[in-house]
Amino acid sequence: MRYPTSDVCGAPADYLWMDPVAAVERKAKRDAWAASHKNGVDGFVAFQEMMELPMPVLWSWLCRDHGKESGYEISVDQIDTLPKAMEMTFHVLKKTWADRWAWEHAMRDMHFDNGDFR
Repeated sequence: MRYPTSDVCGAPADYLWMDPVAAVERKAKRDAWAASHKNGVDGFVAFQEMMELPMPVLWSWLCRDHGKESGYEISVDQIDTLPKAMEMTFHVLKKTWADRWAWEHAMRDMHFDNGDFR
């Protein structure tokens, strides 16, 4: 299997990294946005209002040479097969700060290359 490359240097990635503090801050902003927009027309909000929604905090692919001192790390060896990725998905999505969209994006990077499952 060819692992994704580091977002910093392009070397093969050793792990996924996420800043949970930034993710918690984003979740609080998202929850506040949702509370202020819950009465949209038929449950929908305008495009301009959707553009005000805070962007998810993405996972970063990193190599050991360019690692971070703190944060949440997942070794690529823990997600390099579909069963391992599914098990880690259940684990990660139990985290209150986890964003399903950001995790899906990371798993697509890990397991799909031009639409083909690796």
